Amino acid sequence: MLHKLLARDRSKVGEQPKPSIQRIDARSSKAYYTIQNIFRTSGESRFSMPMKGTQLQIRVSPEEKKRIRAAAKAAGVDMSRWVLEKIFPPLESLFQRRVANLRGGPDASYAFADIHDFLAALSGPELEIAASEKPDLPQSAFYANYLAAMIEFACYQKGVPPPSWLQDIEGLQNPHFGSELPSLRLYLLISSPLPFRKRNIFIDSSIGSRA
Repeated sequence: MLHKLLARDRSKVGEQPKPSIQRIDARSSKAYYTIQNIFRTSGESRFSMPMKGTQLQIRVSPEEKKRIRAAAKAAGVDMSRWVLEKIFPPLESLFQRRVANLRGGPDASYAFADIHDFLAALSGPELEIAASEKPDLPQSAFYANYLAAMIEFACYQKGVPPPSWLQDIEGLQNPHFGSELPSLRLYLLISSPLPFRKRNIFIDSSIGSRA
């Protein structure tokens, strides 16, 4: 629907214009509308919402604009914000979607790998935002504890406090080892990161190193 993107920098020093969408070309049935003040700095991660500083043009028909306006109104946001959130979903939503995948079946290895990569790519402030709201946790006590340990360890690595809702997840009653080999259990008891050990999970990898 939004199929031809033409970026053009029109930032001005000292100006802080509000986001808006304006029609700038009425010569055809499909007109250009500008989404103003969109800007991404080199230091931002690929998940962060862009700061405002330039404008982006999208070519849409009057009917498409009408549909965008209706959808934005239903969502309670302006048209610029609605389009932006479709392109760059909020970090909280990205995190919640990944956690929801843990409820998809007995094998959650791919879901945990996806969460691992997501957490590893975030900065400290982004991690605080992404994990600020308690997600709909998986029914499996092990999955819930493994997720909690991943988040706590990621927060430790990035120097930010873990979210308070992690305290609501009761640790496992019985220990879980990442290997069934008895000869490795002593090693895992010693080498597992603290957020995992205190939840009775003993592994040899965490954020930054996949199992």
